[in-house]
Amino acid sequence: YSGFLGQPLKAAEVLRKARQRAPHVVELVTDHAAALAAAGELDAAQRAVGEALSTVQGASRTGLLQLRASFRQQLGDDASAVADLTEAYELDKETFGEQLVNGLERLRGRAERDGDLPTERTATLKLSQLLTAQGDIERGRGFLVAWIERDARDAEPLYMLCDLDESIQHWEGVAAAATRLAYVTEGDAQVQAALRAASAATQVGRPADSVPVLEVVHQAQPGVEVLRDKLREMYEAAGEYRLLAGVLLADADHGSDPQTRYANYKRAAELYLYQLEDAPSAQVPAQKALELQPEDHGALMLNVDVLITSGALEDAGRTLEAAIAAQKKRTPELAVLQQRMGRVAAMQGDKDGQLNWLKKAFDVDRKNAEVAAELAQLATEIGDYELALKPLRAITLMDNPAPVTRPMALLWEAKIEHARGNRAKAELWAKKALREDPAFVDAQQFLDELGGS
Repeated sequence: YSGFLGQPLKAAEVLRKARQRAPHVVELVTDHAAALAAAGELDAAQRAVGEALSTVQGASRTGLLQLRASFRQQLGDDASAVADLTEAYELDKETFGEQLVNGLERLRGRAERDGDLPTERTATLKLSQLLTAQGDIERGRGFLVAWIERDARDAEPLYMLCDLDESIQHWEGVAAAATRLAYVTEGDAQVQAALRAASAATQVGRPADSVPVLEVVHQAQPGVEVLRDKLREMYEAAGEYRLLAGVLLADADHGSDPQTRYANYKRAAELYLYQLEDAPSAQVPAQKALELQPEDHGALMLNVDVLITSGALEDAGRTLEAAIAAQKKRTPELAVLQQRMGRVAAMQGDKDGQLNWLKKAFDVDRKNAEVAAELAQLATEIGDYELALKPLRAITLMDNPAPVTRPMALLWEAKIEHARGNRAKAELWAKKALREDPAFVDAQQFLDELGGS
């Protein structure tokens, strides 16, 4: 019937009866459906395959699903066709991957033409997932980005884009998607999105980029401690010291734990004074830190530094004198107090007083690299090379001294010996400096000049 007589409907009827006699023969199902399709009965053909699918399992099932998907596609039912191809893909990913991609693209295109946004969205996201799973990351990402540009408040594709970009370490993409997520979500989801944006911005090397979104979320959820901590961290990393100091001050003013309040006031004062060189702004938090822990040496020194930097030298001197008088032992703290007295003397133009205080401080604590460096500098300036060599030699015996390193101290000694006319010693110390740090350019340059002189 189907071939020579050209009567596919008659053929379909015969095949239907044959199926009734042998319902488990898959070939009869496909032939029956093909005959119906040839007769233009596509709906009957897909229903015939559907009846068989209710009982057929295993490898034969994929072929029937593929056949029905073809009929459904021809009928314009792309959604049902995709459902069949999806099931077939789950059974045999290698064979049906490309067919499912094509089916999803047809469904997406039809939905876009019809203005069916929910169907278009579902097809787009599934298409992106499928392409990504198959390794076509660029195309998969492209579909996601295109959809996000159309609906910037849709969270699910933003999560998908974050995960995808994270998997390929495209941190700028993660930062952008997570930032957008933070603006369209609420509660813990919003917090996590902001933290994710901050982490990605750090990976890129631009932590400051995440500050605006962290500020927005912190303003919306001021009680979230992890968010406040991350905002502090990003301010620090971005060099936004004034903003960081502001957060620390607010936390200290509204805090209840004395130890935490002290730490926040002290850190805020240090930022104002040492990073921003803003002594007036440092004065109040420094004073409050000292009030909370009046016996703390660090808080006292902070207040002294505020006074010195502000030019309140008499107040600084009186404070230091009282603190020195209260010291009963030769402690490292005493050396720091004496060092600060030296700075007060220097600002008053009293070099002799500065020198005496620095000598006392060095005598009390020969392991204080800062004191040693200041004494060496002053002694060198006044031409007392013998005195300068003592703190420099002390620095060369310290572990990781600062601000003057061991190689720097050795080269300094070399230059002093050269100035004193001791060429052999100068060369010896310079070579030692180079052995300490083979990349020390200044030491190599000094040796080159020494060799040519």
